[in-house]
Amino acid sequence: MTTAEPSAKRTKLDDASAIKSIPAEECITFHLLKRGPGGAVVMDDDAHFPPEMTHQLFGQDETIRGYLGLDIDIWLTPRFQPFLDVKFDKHSKGTPAFKDIEDNFVFDIAVPFKKTFSSCLFTEKPSFDKALAAEPDLVLEELGEQVASLKLPLEGDGSELLIFRSQLSTASAALRSLHTCLQPLLVFFIDAASEISQDDPNWELFLCVEKSGDGELEVVGFTTCYKFYVFPDKNRVRLSQILVLPPHQGKGAGSLLLDSVYSFADGLNAVDLTFEDPTETLQKMRDRKDLHRLLGCPWAIEAATSALKATASDKGKGKADDKESSATSPFNLNPELRAKMQIELRLSKSQAQRVWETMLYSIADSTNQTEAVSSWIEDSLKESIASAQKGAANKAVTDTEDGWVMYRGAVPGTGKPVVPLAPVEEASAEQKAESIKQFSKQRMTDIKAVLGFESDEDEEEEEGDE
Repeated sequence: MTTAEPSAKRTKLDDASAIKSIPAEECITFHLLKRGPGGAVVMDDDAHFPPEMTHQLFGQDETIRGYLGLDIDIWLTPRFQPFLDVKFDKHSKGTPAFKDIEDNFVFDIAVPFKKTFSSCLFTEKPSFDKALAAEPDLVLEELGEQVASLKLPLEGDGSELLIFRSQLSTASAALRSLHTCLQPLLVFFIDAASEISQDDPNWELFLCVEKSGDGELEVVGFTTCYKFYVFPDKNRVRLSQILVLPPHQGKGAGSLLLDSVYSFADGLNAVDLTFEDPTETLQKMRDRKDLHRLLGCPWAIEAATSALKATASDKGKGKADDKESSATSPFNLNPELRAKMQIELRLSKSQAQRVWETMLYSIADSTNQTEAVSSWIEDSLKESIASAQKGAANKAVTDTEDGWVMYRGAVPGTGKPVVPLAPVEEASAEQKAESIKQFSKQRMTDIKAVLGFESDEDEEEEEGDE
């Protein structure tokens, strides 16, 4: 999931150098319109926000050239019909505005927006005003099946969040139209986001709507997931896209959307629930939810407690300074326990390992065994990476839903370089060891963040402040 703070209208850039190159995200502002009491169109004071990224529109450097005092406003109706309004103080005629994602020079600044928003973009205000006036109010019945709700006591007016689920291929025409207008926003907040086919029966849409005490409705976010067939009679669910609009973040919408997807996977008796390239924030939320569910299983707590007792009784065996391999450590997640976590909690192999490590560390904190768990995690990572590297000349490894795997150049489907190791044939033993050490350190930081513990880096910063 993405995070962005709402912002007021930004100050125009008036530096002479700005005419040569302006960061695109500093020029663009989204504005959310909504229906108020009596059907009047209103806009909250905090309903303005910038994009987090623009590389899919303006190329890798994400800059616009040839303009001074450039403002690009995108106004969104309650059903997310967009109006593009471009203003500037000065324009250097004949200068390409930017290089697009395909490295082509583009002179018309509206081109990437027209391509991104397709047929639903308005560029003339009279036409937009007419469409806004004719736009019908949101109606609960057209949004699908209500599957979850959450009261918003801080709003103080009886407001609540509602989650609706629909199979996109059979959704109402109004909902499909709404989804068509929502999809383009993903490219501004999710790296490598792309459109999905509404006609594919395996796509499910979860829409989050805020309902005010007066009954007014406002879309605040959505997520999509895909059902994969697993022989002979099962399904696998993959969460593909999730977005909570910046002005509505912090209310619990993202968590409620995730809960709804988990319940959907449980209802299908899915083999597991996986996430497609989650952001750091989304992965942390996922880890916390999975840990909470695992801590609700007596058999899991018993297994973790037994592992810690076995390690303590062995007087430290399994620690990093022992010669014994971590493969024999009592901390290891055995196949039977992993299978149970998959069956009862829909955890993939990789996610089961992450949550198991986090639970062990959590329980170890009360038994003064966190050092032993940390050492085991580092040794386990070292062995997993070494196994993936075996016979992998000119390749590198990265962690995925399916565990540590090898790629050459970039991870398929993402365009992202593999991390954290350099190609095996170019990395020295010292470089490999340092990479593993850094990845282990990051893993421990992630675990502490999920548990709400202070990381070593935080402690170092505090000591430095003192």
